[in-house]
Amino acid sequence: MNQNEAPEEAALRELYEETGVLGTAKAIDANLIQGGHVVLAQVDVSVSPEPWKSPDDAIEEVGWCLQLPENSAWGDEEIEKIRNHDWSTSISLGS
Repeated sequence: MNQNEAPEEAALRELYEETGVLGTAKAIDANLIQGGHVVLAQVDVSVSPEPWKSPDDAIEEVGWCLQLPENSAWGDEEIEKIRNHDWSTSISLGS
């Protein structure tokens, strides 16, 4: 996160920098995962199994995970917590 950048701004910036996909932050929750913020973002890109090239040269390709990868940075418990989260209890960032 850059100085003076809100967590939802950082999430959208990272989304674009790493994937080339623009998003809209819909909600944020600072209590969902210890030590961080989770941002619910809406994107207008169709989900497809086809990967695409990242605008970031350090990233070979990006794509949608149709199944959870085995070597995720988050553990199974954290993933399930996010997947089952009731976003109506989080801070809404707009309509």
